[in-house]
Amino acid sequence: MRNEFERAAEGFAERTKGRFDSLRVASFARVQPGESVLEVGAGTGHFLSLFYSCAGLLVALDLTLGMLAQGRSHHPFLAPVAGDGAGLPFKDACMDLVCSAQALHHMNDPVPVLTEMGRVARARVLVVDQIAPEGREQRHAMNELEMLR
Repeated sequence: MRNEFERAAEGFAERTKGRFDSLRVASFARVQPGESVLEVGAGTGHFLSLFYSCAGLLVALDLTLGMLAQGRSHHPFLAPVAGDGAGLPFKDACMDLVCSAQALHHMNDPVPVLTEMGRVARARVLVVDQIAPEGREQRHAMNELEMLR
């Protein structure tokens, strides 16, 4: 998965621009001025950037350095962190909001990631995603389709 997203990083940034703009996620998540927001599987940071006008610290965590580099070039206010969501390099309850958008369906086992998100969240966890089929082959086909898209 890491190799595919690394290869696709530049095109992915352009293709997903504006994807979440109509969701009004900052107000939905009740983010207050100065709060910290961590996105797990942040990719190019488009989702996380929606919190820019109201949050303080915006941390983009992703496995893929290419995605983080694209995120930084499009959104220089993001703090990029390379890492795995199943082992977040943060203290307990250190982020006001921990979120993930369109990342969990790419994971074979998202439960450890969700557990880590809950551990690091001081107040709230927000997940925006789609449901993947339970069968490994169907999940793989869906993931490949997402990559092509």
